[in-house]
Amino acid sequence: MTWGEAFTWDTWVHSVVGGVHFIMALIALVLGPIIFLRGKGTKFHRQAGYVFVLCMLTVNTTALTSYDFTGRPNLFHFFAVLSLAALLPGFYFLQRAVRTGRQDYLEQHAQLMMWAYYGLFAAGVAQVLTRVLPSMVGDIGRAFMYMGVGLGLAGFACSLIFPRAAKALAARHPLTAAAGGEAGEESLEAAG
Repeated sequence: MTWGEAFTWDTWVHSVVGGVHFIMALIALVLGPIIFLRGKGTKFHRQAGYVFVLCMLTVNTTALTSYDFTGRPNLFHFFAVLSLAALLPGFYFLQRAVRTGRQDYLEQHAQLMMWAYYGLFAAGVAQVLTRVLPSMVGDIGRAFMYMGVGLGLAGFACSLIFPRAAKALAARHPLTAAAGGEAGEESLEAAG
């Protein structure tokens, strides 16, 4: 496979479900850093966050229903389940933070959303390397070894960085309200 062949629509998409998966993944990949770098608790953050969550739900659902690559469940399916295991509680902890005013819930939200994005990014890297690297290194085993080591090291680095980053983000955007929700939403709006 040449570099030109590696980056064609037909290399990446083999069905309508695959096309939806691919487009939603690209939207989420672009939207994630924008959400992370912009103010938290703002109207934009909430709306973009909902779009990100919907894109990620679509990406994971379509991943779990696609078997084009191997014809059976594989590691990509396992990681789609892990992604949902970060995304859904991440969304839940935000709702709890708004209702209760608890900063630890806000930290959990931030950390889990970072993990959800890392999972998406890692899956994208794995897809590129799985489709392109074996033809370049001539050995699929070596390609998987490089990919596994690289993503494993990146995941380890993230496990050290994400808790601190989540704590710093939550500290910059304190919740001032306790139960009831409305005041919590107002404090999130003011914090952004």
